[in-house]
Amino acid sequence: MSQLLLSRSPYRQEYLSSNIASYRRTRVTPLKWELVFGPMTLMVVLLLVGVTISILSLARFNQDATKGYDLKRLEVDRQALLNEYEISNMHLAQVKSFSTILSSSRIRRMTKPSAVSFVRGDAILASATSGS
Repeated sequence: MSQLLLSRSPYRQEYLSSNIASYRRTRVTPLKWELVFGPMTLMVVLLLVGVTISILSLARFNQDATKGYDLKRLEVDRQALLNEYEISNMHLAQVKSFSTILSSSRIRRMTKPSAVSFVRGDAILASATSGS
């Protein structure tokens, strides 16, 4: 009872004789990839996992091994900076020493004042005039 209306259609013969019908009749089979898990596949996968883990552990070991060289270099740099700091402190102490200050030409040019006047209280020492 249930038939397609296409089989009774007057255009059926025309459809079958056209190029579209012949194009639709050809089937293209899709490519299928079949994965077969056998003992050889298991060996290859385990080998790849082992190589990957080995490379990662070697890279990590290399990072840890080179940290010692970095620490040694930083220690040498720290010691050089400490030496520079001590030398600059020695120069600063020499410049601040009392004998160096007294022997400087600037101090030798100073003279003792003849009269000293002291100001006490809230006296104005300097005043400014507002003018233009």
